[in-house]
Amino acid sequence: LLWIFITSITSDLPLVSFKFLVARLWFIIAFYFLGVQLFKKYSNIKVFSWLYIISFSAIIVYTLYNHALVNFDEKIANYIMSPFYNDHTVYGAMLAMFLPVLLFFSLNKKYSGSIKFAAFLFLVLFIVALIFSYTRAAWVSLVVAL
Repeated sequence: LLWIFITSITSDLPLVSFKFLVARLWFIIAFYFLGVQLFKKYSNIKVFSWLYIISFSAIIVYTLYNHALVNFDEKIANYIMSPFYNDHTVYGAMLAMFLPVLLFFSLNKKYSGSIKFAAFLFLVLFIVALIFSYTRAAWVSLVVAL
């Protein structure tokens, strides 16, 4: 953001550049304060994680189904998850980000057997999706994270 501010000063269209800066600030400030309020309680973090995992699973099934129709072609993997994600790198990063969470949910002893089983099923789905995302950076980051 600092760099956007500096380049806005020297811009040919400073009004447009400052409007862009304000738009970026709006996203960051709004989501920062929303996150601070939302995640004050630990239980909200679990609820958010499960809601994201369940909704993301629908996108994964959609992506894997469409990818299977083209025999899991590696070149098509770059954009098969459209319109939900613009490219496979962000999709792979989100998969890699939630895999440790699912591993935690499936191995933690304080959760019931049904939650652990559901987390394990989602974990398998996410691993399959990560493999077919053909995103090497996500694979490496997952190895480092675990």
